[in-house]
Amino acid sequence: MPLFTYVTPQQKQGFRTNYKYSCIDDSPLSLYITKPLWQFHAKFCPKWVAPNLLTVTGFTCTVLQFFLLSYYDYNFTEAKNKAIPAFIWYIASLFQYLSYMFDGIDGVHARRTGTGSPLGEIMDHGFDSWTCSFTMIALYSCIGHSETFHLGLSYKDMFYMTWALQLCFYTGHWEKLISGTLYLPWSYDISICSLIILYFVTGFIGTNAHDLIWLFEIDRYFGFENVLPFRLTSVSLLKILYYFGSGLTIVNDIIKTLRLYAKMKREGPGPKNSKNNKIKLRNPFDLAKPWISMLAAIFLLHSWNEYSYETI
Repeated sequence: MPLFTYVTPQQKQGFRTNYKYSCIDDSPLSLYITKPLWQFHAKFCPKWVAPNLLTVTGFTCTVLQFFLLSYYDYNFTEAKNKAIPAFIWYIASLFQYLSYMFDGIDGVHARRTGTGSPLGEIMDHGFDSWTCSFTMIALYSCIGHSETFHLGLSYKDMFYMTWALQLCFYTGHWEKLISGTLYLPWSYDISICSLIILYFVTGFIGTNAHDLIWLFEIDRYFGFENVLPFRLTSVSLLKILYYFGSGLTIVNDIIKTLRLYAKMKREGPGPKNSKNNKIKLRNPFDLAKPWISMLAAIFLLHSWNEYSYETI
């Protein structure tokens, strides 16, 4: 006998009768370019193919990109050493596009074949959470490591930037816990498309791409190199915008979720407060419970990152 029941019979019945996936992605890039493109690609997918197979295939492309760049750039220094062959970045761009495409068409295919399920959503978003880390690691290989602020990313930058993306992903799904709808930020499609283009351009420029793209001296070009207390290059500007943007996204999602919960507490769940009028109002502990494991992981890994004797 199991010690506890993870999914109750009532919850299973709710999955079968009441559950319906709800997601809003209203960015112009998604509405006018990527969604029509995914609809086009999905037409070539045989109906006997399971949507979860498409999900796994997309994630496999992400993992292959990770292994490819890990082989050529194990410690994130080979890009600035001009040691990564140009064709590798073309392959990285292709893997990034294929991962993005399969992540887009699995849902289209599921709706087309009537095979959508909560399991499919768990697989899709579970793999997406892993993809956050692998995608950032590929970007780090493109930028390169340096402990100097304006010349690259320090290892601590890599650690905190990865966690910032994970928290953006996490807070968006935390909001869905209350609202019943996942709201994708405009930055999602923009960032993935930017990575595809970045890797392609890096391959096109060749081994000098690192210096030309990331070490471009913005402050000197515009004549204010003595104004700021640090050198403003492309990579330092990226770090500033990334930390600011991800922090703003995380805080905004948390505030939105708490305000929505307070409103539903006052007025009750229903069509005024949610796209899904079947949502059951959760108690405060259920609202806070998802943060126990996340905060514990952040604390433990941050402690390891800061106090490791081996400076891992």
